[in-house]
Amino acid sequence: MRRSLAWLVCSLCLAGCDKSRQLTESDCTQVRERLEETWRRDAVAAARLAERDQTYNEFIREQGRTLGDTWMTRCREQIGRPISEGELACLGKADTIDDVYECAR
Repeated sequence: MRRSLAWLVCSLCLAGCDKSRQLTESDCTQVRERLEETWRRDAVAAARLAERDQTYNEFIREQGRTLGDTWMTRCREQIGRPISEGELACLGKADTIDDVYECAR
C-alpha cells in the first residue's frame, strides 16, 4: 500500500494542468512530512481499534518512515519539473491517507 501511495502522490504532482512552477526539494520535504503525519494519524486511529502491542506500534512507525523515504526518493527524481500549485496545496492540507487519494481526483 505504501508503495502505491508514494507512486500515486508522485505522479499526482506531475499530472496537474496548472503547471505554474517547478518542483523543489523543499516541496518534496514538505509533502514527506505531511505524508508521515497523515500516516501516523491514520495509524493511531487503527491502533485504537486493535489490541495495543509494542510490535504493532513499531511496525506502524517503521511503515511511516518507509513511506516518507520512498516519497523522497521518487520526488527528488522529479525536481525541476513543472508542478501544479493546486495539487501541492491539496497535499499540504491532507489530514488522512484518504485525503491524499482525494487530491488525485
